[in-house]
Amino acid sequence: MSIRSTFSTGLATAVMLALRVYATSASGAQLDARIATPRSVAKEDPMKVLALQSSIEPGADKQVVSLFTGPRRTLVQITLRNGTTLAAHKAPVPITIQCVVGSGALALKDEGTSLSLTPGVLVTLEPGVVHEIVASPSVSILLTQFTDR
Repeated sequence: MSIRSTFSTGLATAVMLALRVYATSASGAQLDARIATPRSVAKEDPMKVLALQSSIEPGADKQVVSLFTGPRRTLVQITLRNGTTLAAHKAPVPITIQCVVGSGALALKDEGTSLSLTPGVLVTLEPGVVHEIVASPSVSILLTQFTDR
């Protein structure tokens, strides 16, 4: 059997099934459960394009923009201006901090260490690590929080 005839047979079967479903539903009769009908399943788009700020424009000293919340992760862009400090805190889940634009410093308070944040620097932190970020003079970071759900 050629590909063309296989396609034609499949198409004819699909059309007949569609006509039967339409005729059955129009008459108010029950559809025969033995006939397989396609289910319409809402499938979520597997790819999302996010609007990441790539320059620091004038604005509030601390700007937090939620970019994405989904299964197992949340992405947030935090921009600090005018030497602002993101006060010492800790996250209950693993995180990454990536400097997108500008410069600043990431300090690990309990360890007494500090790291320069410049574009392209990517840091991963385990849960419970106390850290703070200081802009010098302005910095924008991409924060990724990882969760179990």
